[in-house]
Amino acid sequence: MPDLENAYALTQHEPEQFDLVTASFGEDIDGEIKTWLHESIRVYDDAHKNLFISKAPEWRRISEGKPRDKEKAFPWSNCSNLVVQIVGQRVDEITARVIEIIWAVSPTGVFRYPAKTDDPKRTSEKRRILERFVDIVAYEPDELDLYRIESVGFADCARLGFAPFKVIPEHRVNIRAIGYDGDTKRKKLEGQLAYDGPKVENLEYEDAVCDPRATSWDKSRLKYHKRRLSKHELQERAFSGYYDEEEVEKILGKPDRYGPVEEKRREQQKKGVQLDDASKILAEWDVHECWFWWWIKVKDESGKLQQVKVDLIWSYHFSTRTVLRKIFNFMPDNACAIIPTKLNIADKGVRGVGYAEMLSNAQEEVSTQHNQRIDARTMAITGILTTTNYNMDKNIKIYPLCILPGGPDAWGIVNKPSDIGDGGIADEEMAIRLADERAGVGPSIQGMGTGSVNKKGQYGSQGVLATMTAGNSRTNNRTSDFRHTHVKLLTLCTKLYGKMGTGAHGSMFGLDDDLLKESLKDLLDGKVRIPIRAATASVNKEVEKQNLMLLKTTLMQHDANKVKLLQAIAQGQGIPPQFKKVMRSIVESQDNMMRQVIRDFAISDQPDEFVAEVEWPDEQQAQAGPAVGTPGMGQSQQQPGSPQNNGGGGGLAAVVPGLAGQPNGGAPPLVPQ
Repeated sequence: MPDLENAYALTQHEPEQFDLVTASFGEDIDGEIKTWLHESIRVYDDAHKNLFISKAPEWRRISEGKPRDKEKAFPWSNCSNLVVQIVGQRVDEITARVIEIIWAVSPTGVFRYPAKTDDPKRTSEKRRILERFVDIVAYEPDELDLYRIESVGFADCARLGFAPFKVIPEHRVNIRAIGYDGDTKRKKLEGQLAYDGPKVENLEYEDAVCDPRATSWDKSRLKYHKRRLSKHELQERAFSGYYDEEEVEKILGKPDRYGPVEEKRREQQKKGVQLDDASKILAEWDVHECWFWWWIKVKDESGKLQQVKVDLIWSYHFSTRTVLRKIFNFMPDNACAIIPTKLNIADKGVRGVGYAEMLSNAQEEVSTQHNQRIDARTMAITGILTTTNYNMDKNIKIYPLCILPGGPDAWGIVNKPSDIGDGGIADEEMAIRLADERAGVGPSIQGMGTGSVNKKGQYGSQGVLATMTAGNSRTNNRTSDFRHTHVKLLTLCTKLYGKMGTGAHGSMFGLDDDLLKESLKDLLDGKVRIPIRAATASVNKEVEKQNLMLLKTTLMQHDANKVKLLQAIAQGQGIPPQFKKVMRSIVESQDNMMRQVIRDFAISDQPDEFVAEVEWPDEQQAQAGPAVGTPGMGQSQQQPGSPQNNGGGGGLAAVVPGLAGQPNGGAPPLVPQ
């Protein structure tokens, strides 16, 4: 066993290149980790067995609107058996709503530099380039393809209350034949880089597991992805160096099953797909990709022992107790590659409550009312016939238009007028409204429209904004974790681009490669953030455009007043120094106010980009002023025939209108009128 304390050195260095570092701490510690990992997986799988085997398939059936029995036998055979799609409709509604919220506007991710930078214009340009880059790769099907992936994941989350995503780095090279060498008698092959960057994939509800006692996904010490691999996929990972080749060979003859798991098998059978269980080509191995941390003791650079917590990734085959891979966490900031989302962020625990569980009783009630109304109408239209022939089968089943033995006195009883069920429509509508209220799916958008211009030409939209916000507050809260997940996915993918490199992506998309690399480095250094807001992105974007119209006029007025004050300070020979100091403070305070307005309006995180900076002279230059008698900024030039003092004695009276005729130049207002 190697000396663990001398085999590792603790430094603060982070490798620049993207690499996988093997994490082996000797037989004793590796054995402890393996024992703990095996027992934890066994306990977690047993704890979730009922959820994965019984409840999750039932929730999927409810979401798909499939009846519990293929044919109903009561009140008669093959009676009405329709399932009103209460759950499916709400799943489609909430998924379309949140996808529209996120993807209806561009960019799909808004980056911000929270701290003030030395060059605000360059910072703003880097931010815009980063937003354009992420916007392009997020939409592109050959890159992240987030629109499709999030649509699938958010729909699963709405059904079941929980849906996991996984971000993984992918390096893919295509080999193609480019010619033939006649001298060497060899065919020329060329490797072409097909893709090098992050990829996002959807995981099944049952495949992402953590500690059931954890209050959140991040709080769980152990998190694992139960990946079902075929023989070809195992061999490919061994050939690529991701798995230990010798360990893979040990488990190739011991698959966990032939064909998919039972739940998947039943789903495929319902679709008409029947797999051969005896075929070895369908063999599957369950490999648990585990993300966890472990305490170890190592020496720092000074030789002192330090106890540190290291983040590890193990690939473990449970049934054979085989470790296929053990490495240090290679993700940026030691992040877990699995990012979950749940329907309602207010639900406690890792897994939320989906619409299938939440609205199952409502769907059952509405479906029962609907089927009873249809059956009542069918019976009222057809009725039941009677006959005096008592030799008929006494075990005959009752159904519409059936014939029953009986005397003439039974005719009136059998054909007694009955309610055809129209009165149940109101009950159905009430149950559907209650389901909408419980699901938090109200009207799509209230107060739709744009801003208005009043008689003075002022543009405003506060009434529209207030109505839209109030009309979507419940939906916004319901889908807030979807938007958090979108931000987490974008952030982790962008950091992987920064760690793996972008190659020629920048120039290919018409962007500056140098600025793109700088912005990605700023993101890795924590200088850039994606803010998350409770309101919808589409509303924010609409309000931002309206705010720009409002702010344009305000900024022009601010600049005009600022120019007047600066002109008064420069030309005011007769203004006492203390008044000039006050006027200078007014200019600075108004600039600070305008910067705060730009921040509050979310126009830019670098307000100096819009507010012009004034370079004030030092105290000696300010006191000396321009040469006496020099026309221009020092003193106003007198035009022929113009009054000398205009009744105000010069000074500000000659520059600022409204001071003429006041004694001693008046006590001038500090802000020009």
